[in-house]
Amino acid sequence: MADRKPLASLGSMILRCTMTILLLPSIVAEARASTVFSDADFLQTDWTATAFVDELGDFTFTASQDLAGGNPGALRRFTHTASGGPGNVFLAHFNVGATYDPSVTGAISSLGFAMDANVFDGGSSGGIAFFVMVRQSGTIYIGPNTTVIPSAGWHSINSPELVAADFVEFGSAATPDFSESGSEIELGFASGNGTSSSGGVSSSGGVDNWAVTIHSIPPLPSMSWLGLTLLGGLISLAGWGRLRI
Repeated sequence: MADRKPLASLGSMILRCTMTILLLPSIVAEARASTVFSDADFLQTDWTATAFVDELGDFTFTASQDLAGGNPGALRRFTHTASGGPGNVFLAHFNVGATYDPSVTGAISSLGFAMDANVFDGGSSGGIAFFVMVRQSGTIYIGPNTTVIPSAGWHSINSPELVAADFVEFGSAATPDFSESGSEIELGFASGNGTSSSGGVSSSGGVDNWAVTIHSIPPLPSMSWLGLTLLGGLISLAGWGRLRI
């Protein structure tokens, strides 16, 4: 009869293989990936603008690249105009290339927004409000920490480590789905004005050095895949062991 020592080694190999496969989900869960989207040039073809809140009824806007006046260089310059009141107007700015699909790339554990903002004319509102924002399945969700800038000058806005519960649909408690079941997420920012009188709104501002960092959890291998891998490995090793006896 052949030496039994290789069987002891075989048993150890099977144990290590089994433990590695069983621990793989927790190992993957501990891994974190970061995806960064940023823009400091604001090409016209890279951005869109959508009025998503118009409580005054006749909100109009402009939004375009300006090659000078940024912090430094180019910036995205915009205007808000509406008559009547009281009420609010919000403008959503989306970077067409800044999309993330958690069902493909992995669930979002958190994301961080950063940008520089300036108010060139606060108008009757006396300033402009800036929001972090995402859109999912056509619904826009506004983040926390609204920053109202009352006067000219570049201001840095940072909102790190935001989670899905930090975002809500305007006028609702609905939140986006950052899990692996969630659909594609579009990224951008929002600008807005409000008035408590009937004097309307007229303002202009700009944004530069926009960036979003997404911290994600890579998708876990399915348990069926893990089971088949384990079973195949054990069968192969067991067969090898019988040949050694």
